[in-house]
Amino acid sequence: MNIKEKYDEAKKVYAEIGVDTDKALETLQNVAISMHCWQGDDVIGFDQKGPLSGGIQATGDYPGRARNPEELMADIDEALSLIPGKHKINLHASYAIFEDGEFVDRDKIEPKHFRKWVEFAKERGLGLDFNPTFFSHPMVVDNLTLSSPIEEVRNFWINHGKACIRISQYFAEELGVPCAMNIWIPDGYKDVPADRLGPRARFKDSLDQILSIPYDREKVLVCLESKVFGIGLESYTVGSSEFTINYAARNNVISLMDNGHYHPTELVSDKIPSMLLFNDKIALHVTRGVRWDSDHVVLFDDETKEIAKEIVRNDAIDRVLLALDFFDASINRISAWVVGMRNMQKALLYALVTPNKRFKELQDTNQFTELMAMQEEATQRVREMQRRAQLTAQRAQEELDRKKSESPPISAPQEGPPQAKAAEHSAHREPQHLPTGLAPTAEKTEVDADRLAFLDNKPQHSQPPAGKPRSPKHISLPVDYIQEKRETPLPVQEEEPHASQGAVPGKRPLPLGLAEGSSDQSLLLALMLLLNGEGADELLLLALLYIMM
Repeated sequence: MNIKEKYDEAKKVYAEIGVDTDKALETLQNVAISMHCWQGDDVIGFDQKGPLSGGIQATGDYPGRARNPEELMADIDEALSLIPGKHKINLHASYAIFEDGEFVDRDKIEPKHFRKWVEFAKERGLGLDFNPTFFSHPMVVDNLTLSSPIEEVRNFWINHGKACIRISQYFAEELGVPCAMNIWIPDGYKDVPADRLGPRARFKDSLDQILSIPYDREKVLVCLESKVFGIGLESYTVGSSEFTINYAARNNVISLMDNGHYHPTELVSDKIPSMLLFNDKIALHVTRGVRWDSDHVVLFDDETKEIAKEIVRNDAIDRVLLALDFFDASINRISAWVVGMRNMQKALLYALVTPNKRFKELQDTNQFTELMAMQEEATQRVREMQRRAQLTAQRAQEELDRKKSESPPISAPQEGPPQAKAAEHSAHREPQHLPTGLAPTAEKTEVDADRLAFLDNKPQHSQPPAGKPRSPKHISLPVDYIQEKRETPLPVQEEEPHASQGAVPGKRPLPLGLAEGSSDQSLLLALMLLLNGEGADELLLLALLYIMM
């Protein structure tokens, strides 16, 4: 069965539970995720040469970090060639591109310093988002920027924020796509402050001045991002969640939530529906925090799936500005982009093919047992999808490697498209080899149909006859699971096996887990007796018999 046939079968299965898979794919195709440029160079940027500061740190020393605009753009091209759909690129102000001999400080940057990024986006049909860069700069004094008690420091950063609004509007006008401009500051204190109100009052005044300049609110979507703490800011953060939510609500800007910026017991997925009730739009930075805001690559994990489900089932795809935010310098940077973006898309697809309407009905009618069973069934199908998709990607990569080994060498063309021309930088730095399994997509805009291959098993919802108890079904265990040795067998109640279980002639039947000497052989035999009594399939029993022999 090929991919098209698998999809057609899956389509029928999902139609039975009220899910239109064609519509799901069409919807996913039109979701533009904002891919952050700073994964490619470890948040270094092009306007300074010092180390990261302001509560930010990139860890790892994987070779191949982009060192200039040409290298970064080439790596972005490579990543986008492996990601279905049309998306946006998220820039920081520190990625201004200056001509030779030209430099202006952040309070003086202009649209012309981002002209090459606009040209890059136009050629590829991409939108651009933007972020003022309030870190890694000498004017970050005592870990304070817009909240600094030093007026000169505050004015510098206020002018930077105003410049960024003008640049954001330039992006929107040139590309015809609204630009989300997100403000995040690293301001705070390492130890318990004596004054919590003062810094926040100064921050509020600084924001008021930034937003006082005229700009088109339909083109520039100003966002305000909170944080719970940072490196060197462990005790107090000026831009707390309470501050940013209240300021955004009072000043008609957008609250941005980063799921790495909260306490470990808080979930952004749980916050989304509450925020949607009181805001026309919200913004998200999706990341993966490990014990703290550590900005790991987004995985297809529980919280990512829950975030996607809250977006989809609340009909909020057009109301959520969706961006990724991670920077892992310990792994292949292109792979990090691709894996993170694909997993976000996978989570959205998972949410789109979930029978959300049916789930809501079950919840509202107090049918929680059936709801739990259906949700678990959906999870099992996704796991099967992941397994099949992994195998398909591996086979595609092996086929690609085989064709490369059989093909004669081809001389490089003199001229080529921007992607190929920009990729020439790889000759003078460590290559960004992609890991096995990340084969290029046929077209950027094509959604990987094999992601739906898990749908080819029709779910069973049969009901037992009235008045007859439902008998439990045995779930077959993988063979390699049986091979695990236990030093201490699990204690169970002794039972005489039924005659049909095939007791060993001349010996008292062995109780489960209490075989002579607790040997592997006796454990297997006991397990076979139990499985046979529960109606296990013959192949499993034969496999166990083979192992025992």
